[in-house]
Amino acid sequence: MEKCAVCGVDAKQKCAGCNLIFYCSREHQVIDWKKAHKKSCKCFEFESNDILGRYMIAKRDIKPGEIILKEKPMIIGPKTISHPICLGCHKSLIPIENDYYKCSKCTWPLCGKSCENSEYHKDECKLYCEKNFKSSIKFCESAKAESSYCVIMPIRALLLKKSKPKVYEEFSKLVSHLEQRISTKLYEALRINLAQFITNFIQFPNVTEKEILNIAGRFDTNCFEVILPSKKIKARGIYLETAMMAHECVPNTKHFVDENFEMRVFATIPIAKGQKILTSYTHPLKTTIERRLGIKQAKCFDCICTRCIDPTEMSTFASSIKCTACNNGVLTSIDPLENLSDWKCTNCSQKMPGMKVFQVLNEIKIKMENLNKKSVQDCEKFLNDHEHILPNGSVFVVDVKYALCLLYGNVDGFLFKDLSQVQIERKMKLCEEMIKLLSIFEPGISNSVLNTQFELEACKIVLKRNDSSKEKLLKVYNQLITSSEGKSLLETRLKRIPI
Repeated sequence: MEKCAVCGVDAKQKCAGCNLIFYCSREHQVIDWKKAHKKSCKCFEFESNDILGRYMIAKRDIKPGEIILKEKPMIIGPKTISHPICLGCHKSLIPIENDYYKCSKCTWPLCGKSCENSEYHKDECKLYCEKNFKSSIKFCESAKAESSYCVIMPIRALLLKKSKPKVYEEFSKLVSHLEQRISTKLYEALRINLAQFITNFIQFPNVTEKEILNIAGRFDTNCFEVILPSKKIKARGIYLETAMMAHECVPNTKHFVDENFEMRVFATIPIAKGQKILTSYTHPLKTTIERRLGIKQAKCFDCICTRCIDPTEMSTFASSIKCTACNNGVLTSIDPLENLSDWKCTNCSQKMPGMKVFQVLNEIKIKMENLNKKSVQDCEKFLNDHEHILPNGSVFVVDVKYALCLLYGNVDGFLFKDLSQVQIERKMKLCEEMIKLLSIFEPGISNSVLNTQFELEACKIVLKRNDSSKEKLLKVYNQLITSSEGKSLLETRLKRIPI
């Protein structure tokens, strides 16, 4: 029999948060929560090794959908180069009479007077006023990105040094990878502009150029995007515990930031006690070369995850191209961790130099970037044009077919009322195919899979194939409502279905 954490008597009541501590009564649970357990009640803990540094593991079994952590940002603000945003609420700025509203004290653009006293802006505002700094950001029709924002988050970090020294100390423990970043063009620009601005103009006491660049490196290594489309917010933030999760291109968690900037991390698949709790720093619909190069550039490490070391990428052949010698196999990398490794056909002896494969994939990527993925005709043409070179599991094919799953039935000229039976069956086939593939790239709880399931059930309703489809569709709809911002878009999609 377990013992009560407060009085030591036999106890059956278990803490629902960590599932590790027992109590004899509700009263003793409340006492322990206030006294000590609130800080330690977590379903995860941290370990470290020479390869990953600090990382997060499960203290107990974690179920799919279970919230692993909630966390407010330690520091939040604009990206190094940002479109004009409010330094109070971080919304994109809207001009008033051909210019942005300017803070009446420091002249940085804000969205209005109410943001002048925002908790995020007031301390830096005081500093800019003391130094008589004037912002040069003005409205222009092109809404260009502004490099002036590079100073905001480093200054917010340095202000913590005085106001919250313990918080700044925790921030300073984050890795910066400055030794790898210092020789890049970006950090040369930061050394000239950011470091000199803080040391010479702002004149922060006891701050060196190296410390400033380390701060910039910590942001680039550890920040998470804060994107809230409904509020027109696009910023970034430091979430200390969330940043401890190790990376895997096929993770076991998802995360999102709510309207109060609180980070929420939840499990997408079962996570057993002792397993790593993993996030992903990249997009699942990128080739192995593109994922690894992006992670190396942004996070300064080489990804050697299960997906990256597998030439077939879990038998999807997501980064492969078809073999033109035998027309019956696909080319896969002989050594996926070596970008210029030769590629070999899975069916015949044909080989192709890695640089040639890279060029082929890059040419297709450029076409993808120019593709209008809001056009059914353009998406179908892309698939037809590349059928000879791309396998069904290619990330490019999956990306376009997923777009078509959402386009058929939802865009003018292709609404459900306009679709022929052949087109509806085409949509159904696409949905079924994409659910299988997307479930490999994003196992467990996935918005992409849920969206596709929604569209599949809609087809069945239209074709009257399944009496339970209405019930299934509404179930998927409710799951999507709780896991995404786009409630109004979902409601619009629901109204288009002739139920």
